[in-house]
Amino acid sequence: MSREIAAAPWRGALLGALSCLLIAGCGDKHKNDNDAGPHPDGWVDPDATTDGGGTTDATAPLLPHITSVEPSGIPCTQDTQVSVFGVLLPADATVVLVNCDTGEVLEVESVTATGNTQYSFTLPAQPDCAELQGLYRVELSGPEGTLASPCGIYLSAFEPPIVTDVSPPYAYAGDPLDGILSDRLVTITGEGFRSTPSVKLISADTPSLQYESTMVSFVNAGTITAVVPSESRQMPPGDYWVYVMNPDLLQGQWLVDTDNDGVGDEPGLFTIMSVPPPIIDYISPARPTSNACPLTLEIIGTGFVTGSEAFILVPSGTNCPTGTTQTVVGECRLSAACADAENPAQCSGTRIAADLSSCPAKGFYPIRVRNPDGQLGDFFFLTITESATAHLNESFVNVPQPLSVGRQRAGGVTGFDAVGESYIYVAGGLDGSRNVLGGGERAPVSVFGELGPWSPLVQYHGPAPADLRRPNLFVTPRHG
Repeated sequence: MSREIAAAPWRGALLGALSCLLIAGCGDKHKNDNDAGPHPDGWVDPDATTDGGGTTDATAPLLPHITSVEPSGIPCTQDTQVSVFGVLLPADATVVLVNCDTGEVLEVESVTATGNTQYSFTLPAQPDCAELQGLYRVELSGPEGTLASPCGIYLSAFEPPIVTDVSPPYAYAGDPLDGILSDRLVTITGEGFRSTPSVKLISADTPSLQYESTMVSFVNAGTITAVVPSESRQMPPGDYWVYVMNPDLLQGQWLVDTDNDGVGDEPGLFTIMSVPPPIIDYISPARPTSNACPLTLEIIGTGFVTGSEAFILVPSGTNCPTGTTQTVVGECRLSAACADAENPAQCSGTRIAADLSSCPAKGFYPIRVRNPDGQLGDFFFLTITESATAHLNESFVNVPQPLSVGRQRAGGVTGFDAVGESYIYVAGGLDGSRNVLGGGERAPVSVFGELGPWSPLVQYHGPAPADLRRPNLFVTPRHG
């Protein structure tokens, strides 16, 4: 007999005992191997075993328990709806929040139950909010006793973030056979973001389906970028709610202002698409001279459809070229149609012919294709030059965005993050009093070379909820 076969009986018994130890309250409620007949409560514990061979004991109890509380950070400055999820939750329970340090009890309002798996309630704004901050648990009290969640709910006097826009509001679910990762980088705008938040997407149809962004970059208190893992996490097509959670666990949902009163009132919907977006492989000509127009710009790629529109993108404050139509700021629509080269009346999805009646000023211009479903693809760049062999020669220009801390003799460098966003980094130097500085800042750079706002360089310093990231400093401040 091999060692593997001989070890099987005691291994099964050991695993069964270990299973019992890991389940709260297992003890004498689990039947032993010689028990027979149904459990009087009728509960089933799928992890229980009856013998060394791993036979399931369908008579062991599944204990009532709370699985999660959403949100895990609650602002006590405003009324907040809270949901409690669990298994076999007691019916008609009294719900309260209990401070894990002081035992102080907070009453809640508008309690509703959904079967035996969910309770929802509203915690009203607290007049003495600052004194009540701390860790809390939810207690559900019914005729059979009290069920409590872990002490993982943080009550805070800070305001939660406000999410006003997600752009673009969609991503393609992806095709595992096309060799392209369809995860989508989005820009999220709002107020009150703290470095660095997390971003979660929750299915509007099936809220139990929740996905966190695989990468979030903090730009400033009003802007972050996030990667939606549409393909890498195999997100099902459909609509999703978007939440941003600050390091202090306070979160805000993307809300759309439908009545134009400056306040979001309807949940925004991020859509995972089942059809691919347009992808531009190349354009021709890609480098025309400024006197070459009028010309036909061929846009070659995949995913084009009848009704696809083509655009030239220009810097903010720049007029659209003659013969184009401004749709939104910075976007100039071309006269274009999806048309095959050999049969212009047919659209096979690989070619768009666009009329460029007037060339814009010399420079770099992204080309965009947008399909009727809203999905778009960009190509970088259409280059307009003075002549076919000329180079772009530009002088240094002053930018209006000042550094957060004035500095001289600082170090500077350009760089890119993991999803292709570009930045200028500045570190060290001397301030106005000639003190040597040890920190740094960065500013995003647009595809047109426009510099965004500066923000301090920060890094992770520990798990304190309100201060996860602090300034990233040199060990020795330096300049020159």
